[in-house]
Amino acid sequence: MLRILGAVLLLLCSSVCADAKPRVVPPPQRSDPLAKLAQQIEPDLVGRADRLTQYIELYRVNLANDTRLFAFDVSAEANQAGQVELSGHIEFEETRVGLVGLLNVLGFEVLDEKLKTLPDESLGSKAYGFVKTTHALSYSRPSEPRSVVTDCLLGEPLYLLREEGGHLLVHSGEGYLGYVSADDVHRVDAAAFARYPTESSVRMVENHT
Repeated sequence: MLRILGAVLLLLCSSVCADAKPRVVPPPQRSDPLAKLAQQIEPDLVGRADRLTQYIELYRVNLANDTRLFAFDVSAEANQAGQVELSGHIEFEETRVGLVGLLNVLGFEVLDEKLKTLPDESLGSKAYGFVKTTHALSYSRPSEPRSVVTDCLLGEPLYLLREEGGHLLVHSGEGYLGYVSADDVHRVDAAAFARYPTESSVRMVENHT
């Protein structure tokens, strides 16, 4: 009888000790930042095709960085199959991944083959340049209506991104993004561009404008 009582007490003690051990609680899952962003405009995360423009703008304002410094020009349209087709251009693959991810969170299937990542392949090897006139204005667009972004000076290095309407979308020496007349740019390849800082600088001796 005493043996049976001892066995019962041992089992009870084991059960109490097991319950007394601290339980390992898994850390809370981190919330998806894209889902949080999407909920700002669609709390139920159900996207609507007629609001695609608003979704693109939401992403641009919150996650596409400063568009004065980084290229972002994206359009979205729903096709007959209900898929979203993206077109335009961006500068970084991370931007593409984030934008597609946002639209996926909203329930869209996305086709992004027409969305180009800059620099555009059509530029070829000469994707760099220098200003070859005394002044080359950089504009917000290649055509009117447009505003002046900055004034690029003679000899200023430029990083070319794409060509449109006789203008080149470039990063100026200060990093600003804008369209410069292609006629004002001396285009070179990467090797010639890399040699530029070590060679003699350009000095303007007379202004004929």
